[in-house]
Amino acid sequence: MNKFNGVFQKVQSLTVFGLFMLGMSLGSVKAQDKADGTIDQDYYKISSMEVVELESEAPQELENFVSLRHDSSNKGLSGYIMAADQLIALGQKVWTIVEKGRPVVSSDLGTVSVLPEELRTNGGFSARLSGWSAPKQATYRVVYKNLYGMEVVNFKFTIHFQYNGQYQGKGRYISGATMAANNLDVAWGYSFNAKSEVVSITNRGSEANPVAGLTLRLSYAVSTVLKDSRSTYDFHLTGTGGVSGIGF
Repeated sequence: MNKFNGVFQKVQSLTVFGLFMLGMSLGSVKAQDKADGTIDQDYYKISSMEVVELESEAPQELENFVSLRHDSSNKGLSGYIMAADQLIALGQKVWTIVEKGRPVVSSDLGTVSVLPEELRTNGGFSARLSGWSAPKQATYRVVYKNLYGMEVVNFKFTIHFQYNGQYQGKGRYISGATMAANNLDVAWGYSFNAKSEVVSITNRGSEANPVAGLTLRLSYAVSTVLKDSRSTYDFHLTGTGGVSGIGF
C-alpha cells in the first residue's frame, strides 16, 4: 500500500509539473503568436512613443557623483572631452545607461563637468571652485506602445548635476552631470538599450563672466523580431541650474 501511494504521489507531481509547463508555453504563444502559429505582427509593431518630464523628486544619491566641492583631488575628472569659449569639459564622453535590457549600476555611470579652461595646468587643476549648489535632478519617462495599446517599454531616467560653481567669484560652472536609469519595464519579445553622450559645450555668459552650457544626448533603441527602432533626444544644462529638453 505504501509503495502504491509513493508511485501515485510521483505521478501526481509529474502531472502538476507538466500542466505548469504547458501553461507557460501557451502563455508565451499567446503573447507572440496567432492561433495559426504565425507571428502576431500587431503585437510587435510600435504605434506611439512619447517622452514626458515628471514632477521633481527629492535628489537621489549616486555612488560616483563627482563634486569639486567635496573632491579636492579632482579624482574622476581627468578625462579630456572638449574645449570651447574659455570652458573645458572633463569626464567621460559616452556611457551606457541600459545594456541588454538591464539598467547600468550607478557606480559604472560616466559623469562630465564643465569648468574654466584656465584652471588646467600641466594636465591637471591647480585650484578649487566654490559656491556649488546642492545636487539637482530632472526626471523623464519614455513610453512605447504597440498596436494593441499595450505599454511595451516604460523607461524612467534622471539627469543629475550640480551648478553655480564659481572661480574667484566669477562664472557659473557645472559639475558631475550624468544620466541614470531609475526604472525599466520591457514586454516579452522586446529588447531595449540606451546610452548617453556629450554633444557640445557653450559659454552662455560673457568672456569675463562665463556661464557653462552643456548638451547631453540620450540615444536608445527598441528591437523586436520585426524591426529595430532608434531615437535620440538632447537635453541642455546650464551653469545657473537650467534643464531643458530639445525637440519635445
